[in-house]
Amino acid sequence: MTTTTTQPTTMPAQPTVEQVLAGMAAQVGGHLPRMVELAATVMPEMVLKHAQDGGFAMPKEGGALPEETRTVCHERREEPGM
Repeated sequence: MTTTTTQPTTMPAQPTVEQVLAGMAAQVGGHLPRMVELAATVMPEMVLKHAQDGGFAMPKEGGALPEETRTVCHERREEPGM
């Protein structure tokens, strides 16, 4: 019988809340909604989850949502006061 050893896989390091906020700000023109800023201070894990879910649903290419739905979501996020 032959045994094979495998190297353990390493998980990529999760970004910090500050890194996530900087990335989010860059995507929306530098200004984050007040709700996101407040959430980062009260419940930072929620901001990380929000960014993760957004990356799944609306990545730059492809994604879990059809293009029509992605467009509607994107337009809604750009309305004044959002």
